[in-house]
Amino acid sequence: RKLNHRDWYVVRNVVYIFGSLGTDEAVHSLILLLDHKDMRVRREVVRALARVRGPVAEHALVQLLDDHEPAMRRLAAEWLGFVGCTTALPEIRQRLARADDDQLDFDSLIGLVRALGRLGNGPDDASLIKKIAPRWALLRGEKQRELSRAGKEALARLQGQSVPAGV
Repeated sequence: RKLNHRDWYVVRNVVYIFGSLGTDEAVHSLILLLDHKDMRVRREVVRALARVRGPVAEHALVQLLDDHEPAMRRLAAEWLGFVGCTTALPEIRQRLARADDDQLDFDSLIGLVRALGRLGNGPDDASLIKKIAPRWALLRGEKQRELSRAGKEALARLQGQSVPAGV
């Protein structure tokens, strides 16, 4: 009943608890809330699924790479990287390989770059980051700086270097 509560913060708190439970039933309930009308609830669902992990939760996070909200695509990609979901690598690589056709928005791009930096494994992934590097030169201001930092951090991780502070 609390999952349909009219106050977003009640639903968000229940989502947090479900994420802590980590049961199959909780995961299925969380997935139903991925379409919640309030973005704050949806963001908490992503964090809860990332805490739970497991194939069903990770599959839901991969599906969010196609979400209609750019911020959700970014959050899903970043969490896939944080939790070490290597099964998402083919999807992440494929999306970054298509970055040149300008179908990738800023939020998706930065989330995918960060995820590849955490999950990737070698020179091919580093080459993919380098290939899309000219794209962030087209951006200006804070977006350009943020994407440049993410790219440098990803390359450092992929090349087995420690990530410099303040990158």
